[in-house]
Amino acid sequence: SIREVTGYVLVALNQFDYLPLENLRIIRGTKLYEDRYSLAIFLNYRRDGNFGLRQLGLKNLTEILSGGVYVDQNKFLCHADTIHWQDIVKSPRMNPVVVPTNSSVTCQKCHRSCNGRCWGPKEDQCQS
Repeated sequence: SIREVTGYVLVALNQFDYLPLENLRIIRGTKLYEDRYSLAIFLNYRRDGNFGLRQLGLKNLTEILSGGVYVDQNKFLCHADTIHWQDIVKSPRMNPVVVPTNSSVTCQKCHRSCNGRCWGPKEDQCQS
């Protein structure tokens, strides 16, 4: 049910497969993680298994007013690299965006109606 975050969103060292923040629309970034990031998602997997974060679930996120994005070292995460983060981050030239390509070979492609920009493989998961 979270729609807005004043500071930053940090998701780290978790072992769930889905981040259920579908209603989150805006991250204001009045306070930043490591003085740089409004959204930081990293190290979300079990070292000894095949389990970890696979999908971000941020399909309504459209604005990050201050700060950048850091999404890294999520062994099973898909679709983080299909998001056009420059459309979400207000000043992408000033704020760092660190998002590597998909690391999991099991990632599905975006639905064809998404034009390659999606949060997940389904038709209702296109980036808007």
